[in-house]
Amino acid sequence: MRLKWIISLIIISNISLCVAGELKHPDRLIADFIMKRKLVALSETLTSSGRFYLGGPGVLRWETQSPSKSVMVIKGDLAWIHYPEFNVTKAFDMSSDPAMKILAGHLLVLAGTDYSRLQERYQISELPAGGKALVPKAAEVRRLFSVIRVQLTEQSVVRRVEMVSVSGDTTIIEFDRLQLNPEISPTIFAKPNTQKKE
Repeated sequence: MRLKWIISLIIISNISLCVAGELKHPDRLIADFIMKRKLVALSETLTSSGRFYLGGPGVLRWETQSPSKSVMVIKGDLAWIHYPEFNVTKAFDMSSDPAMKILAGHLLVLAGTDYSRLQERYQISELPAGGKALVPKAAEVRRLFSVIRVQLTEQSVVRRVEMVSVSGDTTIIEFDRLQLNPEISPTIFAKPNTQKKE
């Protein structure tokens, strides 16, 4: 999976959590997720599941546990993907790519933002069936997805996020077992000491 796609998914996670809080974002968060991707070019739906961690502003972990294991960690401008099965880690410097830098900027703002800051970067509207629709304002982000739809529970906890890409592909993320501001060990955001993959 391309780095930009993974970052877009993490951005969606942060947007949804911010929308759920309306006026303030949790400092730390843990949630299980099930992600379903429907690609225009394929008839079948691709499904994966795992756990998402927010460790503070700009510190994120997206851990896919099924069908294959991988871990994506972002800390500021640095990111890496770890493949436990092969004991391989691939590192990225997002600041070296102008488009990636803009995406990372959105990510870092969303990781520690409030609702008013979110409105500066996204056009937000109410959905008829409840929830919110977010349309990115920046052209670089619009090249990844055209709209994000967020559904909340009665307790204003995110339960479902739908992202539609410009190509028509759809990604749905359903969250479960959401923990707000739990204790999280900083070691899970540490870069593993493994083989490097260029």
